[in-house]
This record gives sequence, structure tokens and C-alpha cells, in this order.
Amino acid sequence: MNVALSAEISADIRSSNPIHTLAGYLTRHFRDRHYGDDVEEFIVGIICTRPELDFFFKVRGLKYIAHKTITHDGISVIAHKSLSYDVKIDYSAFLAGNESERIALLAKSLVDSLSILTKMPKKVKQFDVASFQHDMTVFLNDPSNLAN
Repeated sequence: MNVALSAEISADIRSSNPIHTLAGYLTRHFRDRHYGDDVEEFIVGIICTRPELDFFFKVRGLKYIAHKTITHDGISVIAHKSLSYDVKIDYSAFLAGNESERIALLAKSLVDSLSILTKMPKKVKQFDVASFQHDMTVFLNDPSNLAN
């Protein structure tokens, strides 16, 4: 399964971006795992922007795309059996932390957000939510998985 994080972040926190670091850890860990035929891609959008920009970046709920080609600025991306949603990260806490504290904040936010999977879209019939939630929680709660 492909597990990925996308990022909508303010410019002042782009120089050190632990979102991409954590995304790499997740991608490597979940690459060879399979939780059912209906979900091949799991994407969490991380929103961490200055408070005055909140109205631009609305948190999106759980969404499933069976198959769709998305084109933006001449670049086409195919979404296939993709499950996604957004998580809003506390900007001040994120900005104040060092790299490892930011990764820990992201990990905790991801674990806390997994409850959204109880509202699975009706189109998704073959996806072992319980096993996926368990594996994700165990992985993110183990500090040794979140270090270089």
C-alpha cells in the first residue's frame, strides 16, 4: 500500500520540513503491506499554516476515489483506489519545535486522526480498517521508527 503525506504549509516552516521526512518513513514501512483490494493509496493532507491563512486551507473529510485522472498546470496524476483526508496541525506548536519534536507532533496528530476511518465511504468494501489502524498506530507510537 502506498502511504503518503501531502503538505500545505506556510513559507516560514518550509526550510526544515519534517512532513517529507515522516512521509518517507511511512512510505518505506507500508510499501509491501496489503489491507484489501479497495484501497491502494492512503494520503493524509497536512495543513500547517499561519492562523490568518486558515480560511484558504479548509480541512477536507474522508474521501475515496476509485479512479480519476487529475490535471493541474499541465501535469496529470492518476488517483486509483485512493483514500484521503486532511489534518490541521497547530502552527505555533509546530513552529516552536525542533525537527524531532515536529515529527512527534505530526505522528501524534496522525494517530489521533485515524478515528476518521470509522466513517468509511460505502464504496470501500474490501479494506481491513482495524489492521491498518493498528499497524499505523504501532508504527507512529514507536520513537525508533521516527528517527534517522
